[in-house]
Amino acid sequence: MLVIRRRAGQSVLIGEGIEVHVLESSSGRVKLGITAPRETVVLRKEVLLTRQLNLLAAQGTTPEAVNRLLAGIQAWTGRGRQAGAAKNLPLAPPPPEESKPTG
Repeated sequence: MLVIRRRAGQSVLIGEGIEVHVLESSSGRVKLGITAPRETVVLRKEVLLTRQLNLLAAQGTTPEAVNRLLAGIQAWTGRGRQAGAAKNLPLAPPPPEESKPTG
């Protein structure tokens, strides 16, 4: 990982055509502006992690696999289950109801 210090008003170039601007910086927060070609996907990492979690949950993935992904989100954000939209997702689908004989 390359670490570069920048101040508000400064920017960093990534490859050809991608520029990251530091717009604001204050007590533990940074506001960035990103200029990139239209074909370049730019998104927050927690959005990608939440999408992966949703796909796993939709596939009926085991609670252990979902918990591993949640742990990855927790490690990345440092906020535990409060990370983005993941805080509202169930850990696993509810168990199927048992059918009871009638009569």
